[in-house]
Amino acid sequence: MGAPVLIRLALQAMSFVGSAAAKAAFDAYRMEAARNTATGVAGVGRQARQMDRKQALEVLNVQPQVAGKLTAADHERIHENYTKFFEANAPDESGGPGGSPYLQGKVLAAYQTLEKEKK
Repeated sequence: MGAPVLIRLALQAMSFVGSAAAKAAFDAYRMEAARNTATGVAGVGRQARQMDRKQALEVLNVQPQVAGKLTAADHERIHENYTKFFEANAPDESGGPGGSPYLQGKVLAAYQTLEKEKK
């Protein structure tokens, strides 16, 4: 075998391996995206994962006035803290360093958990 044939075979092998790796990466991305949608991974615009009551109160920095029961004043504080923390973690629209979508998702999940009690 001559050198040009070996080079051509090597290039074909690299092309095949490269396309297989790209296909595997794309398939892995699609599967992860489908899993995230199905499980409701926390994030803005998605349904946030469930959070227990204790953690939700900690995230929103609220101490109930009456043990075991949230009062109207507690719900008002929950809404105020939710708004403040959610906006503080919003991405910066000017392109600079912004907030944290992860923390914003946690704040949303905490708010949704505590709002269920209100109903």
